[in-house]
Amino acid sequence: MTNGKLFVVTLWVLRALIIVTMVAIVVIALGMAIVIYGLIASSSLARAIGAAMTLKMAWDEYGRVFLPTSAGNIVTLTLAQLICRALRRVVASASVGDPFIEANAADLVRIAWLLLGWDVFDWVIKPTVYAFLSLGPKVSIPGLLDGFLTPRLLPVLLVFVLAQIFRRGSDMRAELAETI
Repeated sequence: MTNGKLFVVTLWVLRALIIVTMVAIVVIALGMAIVIYGLIASSSLARAIGAAMTLKMAWDEYGRVFLPTSAGNIVTLTLAQLICRALRRVVASASVGDPFIEANAADLVRIAWLLLGWDVFDWVIKPTVYAFLSLGPKVSIPGLLDGFLTPRLLPVLLVFVLAQIFRRGSDMRAELAETI
């Protein structure tokens, strides 16, 4: 595959990922709104009919599992979307010309910080959510908080180094332009 085709495919994949993450964020947020409404409505309904609160207890357990997990997934998807947007800008500029520009170095630094933020979020929130969920029924929750798409420290360091290489390449281009 030639470089031009590789750039086109990469840009298409990144655009698709941005759209998918946007749709997923909206769907999860709507789901959270429905659960919150269900929690409020079940409490009112249980009081209105004088029931034995079984309806409210079921909604409370579901809300305790769904809401923190969904909030974590929204943060994770937002970080993924920001990473894809910055990477798309780098790939787009590299596909039309010289990739060694200051904007690409800045975008790579932004990507590295976002990846590091993703890791920190995963390290802090995952144990918190699981500790919170252990108060209720034992439930296995597959999803983004279970390590799917979770970066590790080595790729973060690699992107920081790559950003410095791009910055140095940009500086060398500027020096060369001044020399000529």
